[in-house]
Amino acid sequence: MKYYFTSILFLIPLFGSFVVLCEEETKKDAEKIKITVTDITKEEKVEETTQIPEKKPEEKPAENENAPEQPLSKFAVVNKLDEILSVFEAKSPTGLGVMNGETEEAIINETLKKLRRGIVFSREKSKEEAPVPEPEYYPPVIVSSQKVVYIRIDGFSEKILTMLKDDLQSVFRLKNKPKGVLIDLRNAVPHKYDYVVTLKTLALFIPGKLLPFIDGVEYPELLVKNMPIIALIGGKTCGEAEIFLNLMCKMKFCITLGEITAGSPFRMIEFPLETGGYVRIPEIPKELSEITPLPIPPSIVDDPVHTGKQIGYKDISSQIDTEKTDPALKNALEIILCVEGLHPEKEEKKVKSEKNNSGNRD
Repeated sequence: MKYYFTSILFLIPLFGSFVVLCEEETKKDAEKIKITVTDITKEEKVEETTQIPEKKPEEKPAENENAPEQPLSKFAVVNKLDEILSVFEAKSPTGLGVMNGETEEAIINETLKKLRRGIVFSREKSKEEAPVPEPEYYPPVIVSSQKVVYIRIDGFSEKILTMLKDDLQSVFRLKNKPKGVLIDLRNAVPHKYDYVVTLKTLALFIPGKLLPFIDGVEYPELLVKNMPIIALIGGKTCGEAEIFLNLMCKMKFCITLGEITAGSPFRMIEFPLETGGYVRIPEIPKELSEITPLPIPPSIVDDPVHTGKQIGYKDISSQIDTEKTDPALKNALEIILCVEGLHPEKEEKKVKSEKNNSGNRD
C-alpha cells in the first residue's frame, strides 16, 4: 500500500507535465484550426465577393428583308383560308351566301392553278377518252424558193420517227442545203404518250447529250445543225408536242410563233375523293420531272385567226408559193429568212470553203 501511494506521488508531477504539454499542444492545434478556419473563411469571402459578369441577353440578328420566305405547309394555307372566310362570314352583313357545286369547283380550280402543278378538280367523273388513231406522217417539204424545210408533225410515233430521220438525211445531203427549219405543231395531239419516241425525235434537232438520260435508250444522230428553227403552235398543241417544245425552247434551240398551247403535256390520271368529286393529276415520268405541266406561251404572238388557217399539206407539197395562203406560216418564213440574212458571213465562209475544196481537187 505504501508502495502504491509512493508511485502515485511520483506520477503526479509527471502527469501534470503531460497535462501542461497537452494543453500547449491543444492551444497550438486550436490556433492551427483557427488559422485554417480563418483561411477558409477568407476564401469563402473571396468567392462571395467575386462578381461574375452577368451574361447579356443574346441579340437577335437583324431580319434580312431580302431573305427567302420559309415555305408554308398545306395546312397553314388551308387554316388561313378557313379563318379568313370565317371572319368575313361573321363580320360582313352579306355573309358568304349559298355556295353551289359550280362555284365550289371554280374556287377550288382557281386555287389549284396557283400551285402550277396541273392539278384539276371535277365534280363529275371524266368520260373515257376515245382512242387516238395513228398520226399521219407528212414528209418534209422545201419551201420559200428552196430555202426552208417545212416539217408538219401532228403526233409522235416510232414509225414517224424512222421516216422523218430518213427524209431529213436526204434533205441535208442536197448540194443547196436549206437555210432554216419550220416545224408546224398547230394540230399536234397526244397519241400514246410515248415520251421515249418524243425525245428520240427531238434528238434530230438537239444533241442527244443535252436530253434527259434514260437507261437503255440511245438517241439518234443530230441532223439539223447551225440553222434557225421556228415552231408554229396553237391552242390545239398538246401532249408530247408540248414536251418537245418545252425542252427545245428551254435550251434555246428554237423560237415559237402563234398562240399559247393547251397546257396538257402529260397523261392525266383520276382519283375519287372521300369528300366528293374527283381529282386529276398529271402522270409525270421521273426523267421529265423538270417539265412543269403548264401552257407554253409563244415567243412571238400571232393573230389567232392567222394561227387557225393552217394550210393543207397537199397544197403546200404540190403547189408553188401556196404558203402565202397561211398567214402564220408566211410570217414565220419571213422571220427565218431575216435571221439568216443577218449572218452573211456564213455564206461567205461557205463560198470560200467551196473554192478551197475546188482548188485542192485541181
